[in-house]
Amino acid sequence: MKLCALILAGGTGTRFWPWSDDLMPKQFLPIADPRETLLQQARSRVAPLVEDRILVLTNEEYVPVVRTQLPDIPKENIVGEPMLRDTAAAVGLGAALAERLWPGTVQTVFPADHAIGRPERFVEILRHAARFAHDTGKLYTIGIEPAYPTEAYGYLERGERLESPKDIGHFRLDAFVEKPDLATAQRYVRGGRHDWNAGIFAWKTEAILEALARHLPQHATWLPKAVEAFGSSYFRERLRESFLQLPKISIDFGVMQSEAAAGNVHMVAGDFPWSDLGGWDAFADTLEPDAHHNRVYGHARDWNGEDWDERWSPLQPAHEDKDESISMGEVFTMHASGNLAFNSRRGHRVALVGVDDLAVIHTHTATLVTKRGEGGRLKELVGALPPFGKKGGLVSGEKVLKPWGWELWWAWEDDYAGKTLFLEAGKRFSLQYHSVKDETIHLFQGKVKLTTAARGETLEDRVLHEGDSIHVEPGRKHRIEALEDSLLLEVSTPFLWDVVRLSDDFGREGTRKAEVGVEKKEE
Repeated sequence: MKLCALILAGGTGTRFWPWSDDLMPKQFLPIADPRETLLQQARSRVAPLVEDRILVLTNEEYVPVVRTQLPDIPKENIVGEPMLRDTAAAVGLGAALAERLWPGTVQTVFPADHAIGRPERFVEILRHAARFAHDTGKLYTIGIEPAYPTEAYGYLERGERLESPKDIGHFRLDAFVEKPDLATAQRYVRGGRHDWNAGIFAWKTEAILEALARHLPQHATWLPKAVEAFGSSYFRERLRESFLQLPKISIDFGVMQSEAAAGNVHMVAGDFPWSDLGGWDAFADTLEPDAHHNRVYGHARDWNGEDWDERWSPLQPAHEDKDESISMGEVFTMHASGNLAFNSRRGHRVALVGVDDLAVIHTHTATLVTKRGEGGRLKELVGALPPFGKKGGLVSGEKVLKPWGWELWWAWEDDYAGKTLFLEAGKRFSLQYHSVKDETIHLFQGKVKLTTAARGETLEDRVLHEGDSIHVEPGRKHRIEALEDSLLLEVSTPFLWDVVRLSDDFGREGTRKAEVGVEKKEE
């Protein structure tokens, strides 16, 4: 018996917004382990079972991400779906491709964005399910014993127990049940005959293709036509044509419910730790709490009444690593308990004071503040948010003449501004400082004299040569004088109004108060 695997990696992960978004959904993030993404973990788990017989299905736009994260998988085995048609289309395509690549195999199917503990036991359970599927020709699914009643998962109703090794739970499945209301879920858990539907399957490829033909004839008709072109230059075009003909339906609704009612679905109990990581509350469970039950992703500091208890969570960055795989900002909690705080923006501080049971999520693109337990509303929120204004593309520089030379603005974004400055020999900028603006100035060409001092210190002079740079933090006094014609590059935070001139050769002492615009782009 040979096994192959189908990894489904096409979700958008809105319940982890703003960390997960349509550019980088949750399966491509290190959510359960700071060293590996969920997709990489999924591939590592199944590798001992299937060797190199792995297919990954994802959205067309994420194919480059998958190839980057799984470079050892052949490019042709990473397939981009041209449009969203739910899991029946993905499963049907995956089965048809597997039958072409590895005919007669048993295929295991599972999502890329779940967290699974005890990987050795997971492989053992999946191997038994595959053996049963091979021997019986039935469709197999893995059930997870429910830890609590919830409306978030579908349920599997167990029937009679079937023959199996003593430590393997093997059952006929009486019914696939879609997500119930809470009262029904509570009854299921009390009754002890229902398991969570983890969306993990094992079947002979020919068996699932026959089931598709019985219940979803459009899938059975059109997907093989696309697979006929697999490996050719027109595969993508044929796949798009086929997907256009398919209804949007899940494999559970489209096939498994009916097959279970007909007695064609069996279940193996998955007694390994499992989570679908459905949102921020599930993520919080992966973090160790501090003394006040706060769970923090970042450089954490919790006030203990006298000082800060300091730690890194979930992982301290490697010493002197200039290209870290993990990015974390600072988080301070004082007189606060039961909170989840997430800060992935290095150099940014998040502070929680006197609040309980909040989720505060800060990333490079957005900040989310909500009550713990309200993650179910995120999908609604993300769907209702207006799109970001379009940015990027060809940029035209804006040149502004100055009494000391000229400046050319080539970037002006929400997070930073960039310009090139030409300073004539013998001329100099104002002696100035900024209250909040942070900038780095690089001498690209020429030679200048820098006069500078940190806040409260005495001014000092030094000569800068080509290739030298200076970081100007808020409060630092600084002035640059050209000893010869010089070109400088400046990148700063975008508080362009924030200049306090202490002295100036051109009569411009004082604070610039104009609103941001062309007329105030001056040094």
